[in-house]
Amino acid sequence: MAIQQNPGPSIFKNKSIAVAPWPPDCPSMTTPIKTRPRFTAQQKAEAVELCLQERLSCSGVAHRLGPPSSSLARWVRQARIDRGQAGLQVQGLLSSEERAELNRLRKENHGLRKAKDGFRLAAAHFVKEQLPPRGFA
Repeated sequence: MAIQQNPGPSIFKNKSIAVAPWPPDCPSMTTPIKTRPRFTAQQKAEAVELCLQERLSCSGVAHRLGPPSSSLARWVRQARIDRGQAGLQVQGLLSSEERAELNRLRKENHGLRKAKDGFRLAAAHFVKEQLPPRGFA
């Protein structure tokens, strides 16, 4: 592989940077970026109902409908918590409503802390202006 001179403008004055050409078989340059598929609430509810009502395995339903089996298992676990059907190993976990309330309270707490810090800085600035100047008179 030969090193070629970069024909573009250099960030260094009066110098050019040696760059190696990108390999043409590199998968990151030819393959588009894969994104996770998004599932609607209706699709999630449908898959969860198949697991809970029909007593089908998560991996079987996931293979049939398309979502990853780990995601489907997480949805089923949360649905059981929300319905109060949680087993012993998931006792103490939050329902969806409790989780939403906790997130709302955390955001509110963060905003109140920022406001408190702003008031503290303003008070310090006000006190600093009130003090006599330091140094030689």
